[in-house]
Amino acid sequence: MAPSTVSLEEVRSLTDQAMISRLLQEIIARERSIDAELEALLSKRSVLDSKVQSLADAEVVLESVAVDSEKVRAETFVRLCVVLSWSRVLNQAWRLQVAASVTTASTIAEKVSSKVKELDLAQGRVQETINRINTIVDRANCINGVSAALQSGDFEAAAEYVETFERVSSGSSAKITGQSGGEEQRESIATSKKELTEIIRSRFSQAAEKSDHTQVLRFARLFKPLGLREEGLKHFTSYLRAAVGGRAREDYNALSDAMAASTGQDSAVDFVGTVTNLFKDLAVAVEENEEFIQSAFGGNALEEAIAQLQQECDQRGVQLLKRFTEFRRIPQLLAQVREGSSDSVAPRQVEVFLEEMLMFSQRNEEYVNFMLGKLLASNSGGPGESPGRRIKNRSLENLFRASEFSKKIQEIVSHYIMLEEFFMVENVKLAISIDEHSTDSLTSSVVDDTFFILQKCARRAVATANVQCACAALNHVNILLSNQYLQALRNKAEQAIRQYNQACSTTNQATGGAAPDISISAIALNNMDVSADYAHKLRVELESVCGDVFTAPNDREKIKMCLGELAESSASFKQATSNELDSLSLSFIQKVKSSLETIGSLNYDMSEDEYAQVEMNDPWVQPLMYTVDMILDGLPMLLSPNMYDSLVHLLVDFVVSRVEALVMHKRFNQLGGLQFDREIRYAFQK
Repeated sequence: MAPSTVSLEEVRSLTDQAMISRLLQEIIARERSIDAELEALLSKRSVLDSKVQSLADAEVVLESVAVDSEKVRAETFVRLCVVLSWSRVLNQAWRLQVAASVTTASTIAEKVSSKVKELDLAQGRVQETINRINTIVDRANCINGVSAALQSGDFEAAAEYVETFERVSSGSSAKITGQSGGEEQRESIATSKKELTEIIRSRFSQAAEKSDHTQVLRFARLFKPLGLREEGLKHFTSYLRAAVGGRAREDYNALSDAMAASTGQDSAVDFVGTVTNLFKDLAVAVEENEEFIQSAFGGNALEEAIAQLQQECDQRGVQLLKRFTEFRRIPQLLAQVREGSSDSVAPRQVEVFLEEMLMFSQRNEEYVNFMLGKLLASNSGGPGESPGRRIKNRSLENLFRASEFSKKIQEIVSHYIMLEEFFMVENVKLAISIDEHSTDSLTSSVVDDTFFILQKCARRAVATANVQCACAALNHVNILLSNQYLQALRNKAEQAIRQYNQACSTTNQATGGAAPDISISAIALNNMDVSADYAHKLRVELESVCGDVFTAPNDREKIKMCLGELAESSASFKQATSNELDSLSLSFIQKVKSSLETIGSLNYDMSEDEYAQVEMNDPWVQPLMYTVDMILDGLPMLLSPNMYDSLVHLLVDFVVSRVEALVMHKRFNQLGGLQFDREIRYAFQK
């Protein structure tokens, strides 16, 4: 164990005999340990001396090695020079030998190359001869096969033989034509092809006349192998048009019979069902024959077929819509609406026409989306969208958007917008004119009736899936709310509040006079307050509905702007409600003000006697609370929660500001401060 370290000053200051003895023993033990370490080091001296001597001997050996290495280096340099000189000589000889070998190889290669060229030319001529022989044999087989197939009635095999003949002849016709038999083969196959073509045309026409769809598909498939793709596609699409047109003609005749049997504008005449059947037949024709058209005619055959079917849609659909406008007397109805002679137009009957127009637009959008989906799917060529493909897609969309039927639908939609606006205006006018109050409701009937009408009209316009129609309807909803409807509510509120305030000013309630009836004013305020909430809810609902119907970014932006105006209408209702509530509160504030005037005559720099007297007889708080209770008595049952809270806040704000103004110039001592504090606490506890 190592002894503890003690400084010299501490040793000199030691007086304890035991401590001195302990330190002495530690020093002696430390001295003995040091002596032992010295002995151990001295015992290793002889070993170290021997190692030093061996290092000295190694130095002598290394010096001799250095001298020998210098000699070896000089000899190696001389030998290297000799080797390099011989290397140059050998390298020159090797080069001469390689040059001779290359010359010999080049000569041999040229000879071999010429032989290979000769063999290749010979092989090519042999292969050409073999191919020509095979072509002649194949063409002969095709000619024989066509004849046999025609005799057996296997027209599919005959068409395949003709196609094979044309294919094998396309690469060698110039070489074989001048040879013996080549022209005869071509004339023979041409004769067979002509015969087969006449048979296919005849059989296809017969199958189309009989509406034998299986045979129509069989013979329509054979036009392309004969090189008559365009003719085959034309015949097949004409067959489809005839099938769709025949069913459309039957539906139109049935519709005409129903119109002839109807009295007046009978709503039982189903124009919508007839148009729906037309769209359904067109969609089924594409859906069931899409795969066949693609496989039998290839290329953009589906696009060409749909374009032909769209012409049938234009012809039949425009005819139906014209008949609709004539039978429903839409032009005359619009003329009456424009001239303002709406008394002879029944809104209930107009609603029937609106529903029909809505269904026309909906069915058209569904049909166009279905057809466009088919065309865009067939036009897609892989991931990504190139500029050329975007142009192609726009042209496909214009095939429907710019069609005669779509133009007629746009005309119907324009009629719909005008009639929908008329329907909204007339029904809102009616709701305002028949406004009545139910005892179990805080509002009158005009609120629920108006917003029900506007919600129904807006949702119906959105359901057309036409963004222009939806925006027009939403704008008109906003105009009705912010102008005609809001003005009607404001006029009723102003009249009711003015009459109430006049009644309050002429009634001496302090002498026991009866309080004026505030229920009419309360209903008017509730109408405006609830209308603000309804306008906000209508906007939220329509925003959700429009988000489901309109998915294009441009359409959504237009809808968003229209709905933003509805939010402004809601704010207008709130502002108008606040203004009318301020007017109603004037009579209440006048009553409260008279109860507060007592504060002006009070002295708050009071003595103990005055403090005791005021403590026993409250000069203004209890009269104020009585006045407020009289004002608010029964109002929670008459006002909506929002209106009641707003009225209470107005009264509280007035009381606080008036009390503050009255006490600002008064002097207070300690007793007066205590009294005023107790009064304020009591007032706000109440």
